[in-house]
Amino acid sequence: FFDQAESPFFCMVHINFPAPDKVHIPGFNGDDFDFERSKRDIIAKLMEGKDCQEEVIQYRAAGGNTSQLLFAALGDRDKGIKPSMKMVNTLVLLDADPNANHRVLGPAVTHASRNATPDIVELLLKRQADPNALDPEGKPPLYSAIFTGSSRNALMLLEHGADAAWSGEDGMSHLHVLTTWLTDYEEAHLKRVPPSGDEPRQLMVALLRGGADPTLVLRPNFTAHTIWRTRMRKSPWVEDERSYKAYPSISQGIDKLFLAAHEMIEKKNKGNELYKRRKFDEARAAWAQARKILSAAGVGGHHVALLWSNTATCKKVAGDDDGCREACDEGLKEPSSKAIRNKLENMLAGKKSTPSPVSTSEDQHLPKLKSGEAVIVHGLKGAVELNGREGKLKDFVLSKERWQVAFAEDTKLLRPANLQLKGLQSGFLHDADLYPNGSVQGELPKFYKLPINGGDAIIDVPINTPGHNDPVIMDIPDFPEPDSDDEI
Repeated sequence: FFDQAESPFFCMVHINFPAPDKVHIPGFNGDDFDFERSKRDIIAKLMEGKDCQEEVIQYRAAGGNTSQLLFAALGDRDKGIKPSMKMVNTLVLLDADPNANHRVLGPAVTHASRNATPDIVELLLKRQADPNALDPEGKPPLYSAIFTGSSRNALMLLEHGADAAWSGEDGMSHLHVLTTWLTDYEEAHLKRVPPSGDEPRQLMVALLRGGADPTLVLRPNFTAHTIWRTRMRKSPWVEDERSYKAYPSISQGIDKLFLAAHEMIEKKNKGNELYKRRKFDEARAAWAQARKILSAAGVGGHHVALLWSNTATCKKVAGDDDGCREACDEGLKEPSSKAIRNKLENMLAGKKSTPSPVSTSEDQHLPKLKSGEAVIVHGLKGAVELNGREGKLKDFVLSKERWQVAFAEDTKLLRPANLQLKGLQSGFLHDADLYPNGSVQGELPKFYKLPINGGDAIIDVPINTPGHNDPVIMDIPDFPEPDSDDEI
């Protein structure tokens, strides 16, 4: 009757005998057989839903192991056995281990997540049960709760630190499990809890808030959204008398969240690509749109923090330290993964080095420039007609170490050394401003600029210069990558 292979914890797998009217309690000198008999009798009573608190207390006083009784008190939905909050509380008070682990059933909190009530799950979690303990198949309690439709248990687990971003070796995510509960005909025979009210939508919001990745692919090539759109109208809950009335509104709410997540990912990826192409204003706009989509769907948390992290990185690269700090502050308001939170905290504290737009030694003395500021052009040797003109800073093009300066008619790329903040201008231009190195007319150039790698770098190619047969490569500073869920 008992599975004793998992020392020190072992408990019932099947009980095939009725509960006795009186439980035999071993004395202090009882042998293993006496304790085994007592345990069997108590488990039988627990599985029949009978109150045996007094017997449990006596069993523990005699030296019995209460952890071995815990699983029976947690119930079993498949067998129609109801859980007992009173007995679980009694067992825990008598030192039953909330992290008890059964060789077949897995951790106690997993068994509770699929069979017990939210208050029992909460009790175990408050007693330090691990919300991310894995069962023999490598699945956490949250998987079991969602799979069986115990959405309230799932929400309780998420409140106590369950990993919403978990995924299995086959790419299965909690969002895939959610779609299985709501749409899978093959699992319809299981005694799952029918979806009701707003709980499924609340659960999906909580999963996204915790960092569940809607782009994860279940082998061979199915995202949770793909499975949902394929099966949503064929759900077994459409015909179930317990849920057929509520299912249309439930499916509508889930569908809107999947669409919002899909649109958010598109905007985030677009922003990442624009950032890599040094189009900072457009990248920040795309990430702002992604945040707006999540906000409209009522989703905060990890993905919002990640988008703020990208914005902070972008602003720091562009030399906007104040904007970087503001973005970090906004990102830290949201719960997120440890990696994203650490990155935001480090940027806020100035611990993480990010390439400065002012990178050459001769430019280090210049005032720090920021996007949106008005500047006066000076000291140009070539396009002298721009000297003295007022423009507005847009983005810093890191690969060329130049600022985009917007004028009335067009935009030019100019070095920081040729830009002066309007507020620092005296209002007068001198010859030294126009020609700081004097006239160079009549002198042949020694180098010409040659873009390479699609414009990502520029090399100085010598022209008829003795001793300079090789191009001189201009170093490009490191360029931090935007955050994505694939990288953290």
